[in-house]
Amino acid sequence: MNQEKNVHRAPTEAEARQVAEDARESEWTAPSFLKEIFLGNFRLDLVHPFPQAPPERPEFREFLDRLQKYLIEEVDSDAIDRDGKIPPRVVKGLAELGAFAKSIQSPRTHSDGGKIEEIVLVTDLSTAILSRVTAGYYLLLLLKRDGNAGRGRFELRKAGLALEKELI
Repeated sequence: MNQEKNVHRAPTEAEARQVAEDARESEWTAPSFLKEIFLGNFRLDLVHPFPQAPPERPEFREFLDRLQKYLIEEVDSDAIDRDGKIPPRVVKGLAELGAFAKSIQSPRTHSDGGKIEEIVLVTDLSTAILSRVTAGYYLLLLLKRDGNAGRGRFELRKAGLALEKELI
């Protein structure tokens, strides 16, 4: 009897190319200062005065407030640091909040600013750093509030590079 196994299959070159093509901007809606410099045009109006950030989306603020409340009230960062493990109930709680994405098909749709490489959330008690490894794979690091975020970002980057080699 032929039994099919659930085996992870690496994407083909054509599939990987299609993902990259789908993520590419289809039209250029705003001029680029560096592109203009490369073309020999000094467009000071593109960088001065510094452009204001778009207004925060209400659904983002709502999610961020829920995440912050959860991290403050439910996560014992001291225990995580001491034990070196994130308890399953914390991972489950983060998943229930929607803090994990199975995949991000079109980051530009959600962020209006390109590919998300890293997200840092700082509360009065802790710091969470979510770092992109490859498409669909992220690493999460939780630190005490007085933890060294710079060192954490460095270690995440090292771990991400090592993990990326395993995934590709």
